[in-house]
Amino acid sequence: MQAYVHTPARCEELECVHRFNNFVKAALISTFLKPHGWALDMPCGRGGDLKKFRESKASFYVGIDIVPEQIEEAQRRFRATKCMFGAIFEVADFTKPLSLESRYDLVSCQFAYHYAWNNKESAQQVLRTAAERLTAGGSFVMTFPDWDTIVHRLFNEKTVERTETGDFLYRIGNQWHYLEFVSPHDFGEFMQSLQTEPFGQQYIYYQRGAIERVPEYMIEPNAFESLCREEGLRIVYDKNFLEFEGEPFGNNLNVLRGAMGVTAVRDADKRALISLYRAVVLQTKHKRLKT
Repeated sequence: MQAYVHTPARCEELECVHRFNNFVKAALISTFLKPHGWALDMPCGRGGDLKKFRESKASFYVGIDIVPEQIEEAQRRFRATKCMFGAIFEVADFTKPLSLESRYDLVSCQFAYHYAWNNKESAQQVLRTAAERLTAGGSFVMTFPDWDTIVHRLFNEKTVERTETGDFLYRIGNQWHYLEFVSPHDFGEFMQSLQTEPFGQQYIYYQRGAIERVPEYMIEPNAFESLCREEGLRIVYDKNFLEFEGEPFGNNLNVLRGAMGVTAVRDADKRALISLYRAVVLQTKHKRLKT
């Protein structure tokens, strides 16, 4: 798997988007991690979600990431954050089999699962790890790009160019963010290939001040559901971020939303950026014995 590193700087214009995305992650963790539960964060990046696990009263945490420098930063953040739970940090590729022995009440994969969709084996391995490591009643919480939104925008908003090699370049977005697909096929054949070849459908993603032209992959919903069934996982929550914004939150999450400075996003460009993602929660179909 190719290492990915998100730049720490963020432009002020997109700060509200960053706060909203952070709130979605915090809400998922606080809702699905029971108090004093064990959590597996894969990949954990630089430890940006450690405070969320602290506020959700986790009792033990394992963070893995393929980039050693990010693990080192996560360890520094753990010490600085003064988390009241035990933690282990390891350099490992979350798309490969992991040498884990414990079970976890929550597995978290935030803005990362789509990197595993370069091939079926990697995509399935992430689900398999979660299914094998979850306790009975545990949850796998995920955030990743929304297929439906991207496909809709390709049909309705794309620009088309030809590359020097004669390929087609299909682009959606604006000066703040964009997705670029390069394909030898005309648009009709290209769109058909997205469904007939669900793995390895790469695009280049750019978000000013956050992500600098990183290769990512589409997650085709039917193939995703099929992999979930194969690994004994069922989808218990699946909504676009804009739908999440309209959720009737309980008092605890309303307090969390206010504390994180999250307000309604009205700007069309920022809503377009938020709508690129889904929040998905999986649970095991059958009870698994704890070890």
